[in-house]
Amino acid sequence: MLTDVFAADPGAVSGYKKAGFPAPGKFGFSTVRARDFDPVRLALLDCSISSVPFSVALHDACRTPGQEPNFFAGPVVSVLSERTVRWFLSAENEDISQILTQWKEFDELNDVSPLVLESFSYELRRLCREASMSHMVVLVWNCL
Repeated sequence: MLTDVFAADPGAVSGYKKAGFPAPGKFGFSTVRARDFDPVRLALLDCSISSVPFSVALHDACRTPGQEPNFFAGPVVSVLSERTVRWFLSAENEDISQILTQWKEFDELNDVSPLVLESFSYELRRLCREASMSHMVVLVWNCL
C-alpha cells in the first residue's frame, strides 16, 4: 500500500475528489510519502500519543471527507486524527523519540525499520506545522 500524508486547503478537497484522488504530490499538495502506513498503523500512532482506545483511533483513522471508505476500490482519502496533528504541532525531538519507543512495540510494525518510523515522524511534524500555519487540513491518501 502506498501512503501519502498531505496538507490541503479545505476548499481544494472537492476538486481533488472530482479529479479522482490522484497522488497528492501530483495534484500540488505538500506530502510525506510512505509505504504501508495504513489506517491501523496510524491508529496505533494515535493510541501511543493520546491513549485513546484502539477502536476509537481506528474509527477516526478511517474517516473520509464524504463517504465510507472502500480500501479495495482505489485511492482512499481519510482525515489524519486531530489528536495526532495537535500533538505533532508541539512535539519536540525528545517527545518524538519517546513516542517512537511506544509505537514500534506494536506487532503491526515489526516489519518497519525504526529509521523509517523516525523519518516519517519528523516529516509528519514538519507537515503538521506547515498545515497549521496555512490553515490547511491534514489528510491521508492510501492506494493499494
